[in-house]
This record gives sequence, C-alpha cells and structure tokens, in this order.
Amino acid sequence: MKRLVYSLCFLCSGWLFAADASTLPRLQETQGDYYASGKIVEISGKVNGDLYVAAGQVFIDGEVTGSVLVCGGMLSISGAVGENVRALVGQAQLSGSVKGNVSIVAGNVDITGSAVIGRNLSGMIGSSNLSGNIHNVVRLYAGSLRLSGTVREMIAYVGQLTLTSTAQVAKSINYWSSHEAIVAEESRIGGEIVHHDAFWGKKFRQGKGYIKVISHYLAIVMNLFYTLILGMIFLRFFPEKIKNGYLVLRNRFFHALMCGIIFLVVMPLICLVLVVSIVGMPFALAVIALNAIGFYSVKVIVIAYVARLLFHKFAYKKWEIVYFCITTFLYFGLTRIPFLNVIIPVVTLLLGLGAVILGKRHTLKQEPV
Repeated sequence: MKRLVYSLCFLCSGWLFAADASTLPRLQETQGDYYASGKIVEISGKVNGDLYVAAGQVFIDGEVTGSVLVCGGMLSISGAVGENVRALVGQAQLSGSVKGNVSIVAGNVDITGSAVIGRNLSGMIGSSNLSGNIHNVVRLYAGSLRLSGTVREMIAYVGQLTLTSTAQVAKSINYWSSHEAIVAEESRIGGEIVHHDAFWGKKFRQGKGYIKVISHYLAIVMNLFYTLILGMIFLRFFPEKIKNGYLVLRNRFFHALMCGIIFLVVMPLICLVLVVSIVGMPFALAVIALNAIGFYSVKVIVIAYVARLLFHKFAYKKWEIVYFCITTFLYFGLTRIPFLNVIIPVVTLLLGLGAVILGKRHTLKQEPV
C-alpha cells in the first residue's frame, strides 16, 4: 500500500518538480522499482523491477523486467517489457515487446509491425493503427481503429473500423458502431464479424435515453464537485469538526457504525410521529430537510479520515487538501464498480452519522494526530 500511494503521488506531481531530462544509460542496470520524471525520460538500460515515469516524452528502448506505469505526453516503447504496460498519454508508439497486458488511454496509438503483445490490449483511444502481433484479445473504445496485424479476437466500440488486406483475426470480431466496417477481401477472419448498433446511436435516436445518460453523469460530476468544495470548506474553516470525526472513527469505529445504524432506524420513526400529529408537521419537514443535507454531507468526514490513514506519513498537514481531493476521486472511482457502488456509500453514510453524533455527545480526549 505504501508503494502504491507513493507511486500515485509521484505520477501526479512528477511534472511540477521535474528536471529537464532523466536518462538510464544503455549499460546501466538497476535493482528494484525505478522512478523517473522530467521533460524527457530515456530508459536504455535494464530495470529489474517496475518502472514508474511521469514526463513530457518517454522513450523506452532498454529492458524492464516488471511492469511499466507511464503518465506523459508521448510514449515510445521499442525495448522489452517483462510484464504489463499501463499508460495515460497523448500519443503512444509500440514497436517492442510486452509479455503481459497493455492498458492505455491516449489520443493516438500506433502498434507497429514489429510489436508483440503477449496477452491483451485494452483502452480508450482517439485513433489507432494496429499492425503488430497481439496474442490474445483486443478490447478498445476508439474513434477510428485500423487493423493490419494479427490478433486472436476483437471487441471494439468504434466510430469507424477498418480491416486491411494483411489483417488476421483467429476468432470473431464483435464491434459496436454507427457505420459498417471496411473489410478488405484479402483479410483473414477465423470467425464471424458481428456488427452491433452503437450504444450512443440508440440513445440519440431514442432521445429520452440520451437525456437520461447525460443527466446521470452530470449528477455524478456535480456530486463530486460538491464533495470537494464542502471538504475544503470544512478543512479550512472547521478543522476541529474534521479532527473530532477522525478521533471518533479511530477510537470508536464500531461504536460509530452502530450509532449510525440506530439513527437511520429511529429518525424516520420520529419524523413519522411528527407528521401524524399534524401540529408537529412543520418540525418534521424541517428535520427531513436537515437530514437530507446531513446525509449528503457526512461522507466528507469519512473521506478525510481515510485520507489521513492513507497519507499520514507523507507530510499530511502540509498537503491536507491535496490528499483529501485524491481520496475523494478514489471514493467516486470505487463507487462506479458494481456491488461496491452500494456497499461503500452505505457504510460511509453510517460511519459519518455515527462520527457526528458521538462527536457531539462526548468530549473526546484531545490527542496529537
């Protein structure tokens, strides 16, 4: 976990503190994970471990026995990678070999004829040219995809798919697009080419479905920014609230969880009694409104608690807001995963409610944190 956290922080901040260039010479060999940043990074030697790079331009013509994690403007791999490649770049070219998977988000990707990928290729790409040998499945979201190499199977969501005369696919091709694929007669396809109507095409034609999709993602973005802004306000103007919540969750974690469950059961009953009594209806409406705002906001305390757990060894006080933002993005990313999208928000709500209630009812011993 420590290495993962450091790696994420390194990639996020690498450009801000980077030198002009960083080079691993051809005859040089390193043991363990290797970190590099700069405007230009060249790896010509051998890295016996994983490689982490944040740079404007990245050139890898040496050997990496582990995995490669890159965040940059341009990536070129003409050497050998022993495990996986994961990249977030503007442009990428692969002419070397990768024994594992390649996962990439890029504007343009060129897999040349000399390239070999031992397992799968997946990612989101603006335009791509696949001329190399990919031993397993290609799964891509792309604006345009041109295949002139060899793959085992292809699953693609594309604007336009083109299969040239040298394209070879051992099994089937399943693609989702608004346009029919352009297939050369000389291309060799072992299975069927199955065209599915594009998801976005259906949504545009249906109208209501399109608006629903946009509204769904817009709500997620608004929720994210609301959480970030609210968290920054609490960290800046109400640090004692955050500190008390942290102390409750650290010292009385399961008490907070049970308290949140009890509150969630009892409060609706109280509101129901007030509504039935008629006289208490205005109070019930006020309580419901306050609870709605509270339910939406208490996750800030839990996110701040998790941020402190993850980053307490990395100058937490100095970069408290930055670490809170990183943890918030992590929270919203995890809640996009099926099953976790139910468990995580519910547990966060219960812990947040419990932390607020116990923080008010008990004067906790102030400890240095």
